Amino acid sequence: VELNETIIDSMIIGNTFFINSAMNIIPGFEKGFIEIIYKGEFLFVKKHKKTFMSQYSTNFPNGFYTKDQGNYFIIFDSVPIQISSIKSLLKEFETHQKDIKKYMRSVKFKFKKATNQQWVNLLLYCDKLDSV
Repeated sequence: VELNETIIDSMIIGNTFFINSAMNIIPGFEKGFIEIIYKGEFLFVKKHKKTFMSQYSTNFPNGFYTKDQGNYFIIFDSVPIQISSIKSLLKEFETHQKDIKKYMRSVKFKFKKATNQQWVNLLLYCDKLDSV
C-alpha cells in the first residue's frame, strides 16, 4: 500500500495514530508518517523508516525493503529531540532522574523491548513528576 502524502494528514491503524510529517504539524522531520505514542505536556513519537533495496534475487525478484528503522523523539515546544537510549530520555528530565530510574526498575522497563503501552505508562509517570 502506498499512501498519497499530499492528501492524507493523519490516519489510525488499529489503535495507532499516525500524522503526516509533510503537513508540518511537527517541524523538523523528513517526509513520511510519524507514530504518536504519547501526547501530554510533551509529545513522544516514533519516526518509522524503511529503505528500498534494489537487490534482486530469486527470493526477491522485485527487490525488498529493510526492516523498520524506527527512531524515538520527545518534543517540547515544537522542538524534536532524538531519544536513542534511557540515558538520553533521563537527560530531558534531569530533576527527576532518580525517581524515573526507580520507576523503570520497578516495572522492568527495557528500552529496546518496550511496547507502546509501556512507553505510555513511563511517559505518564514522567509527565506527572514534571507537573509537581
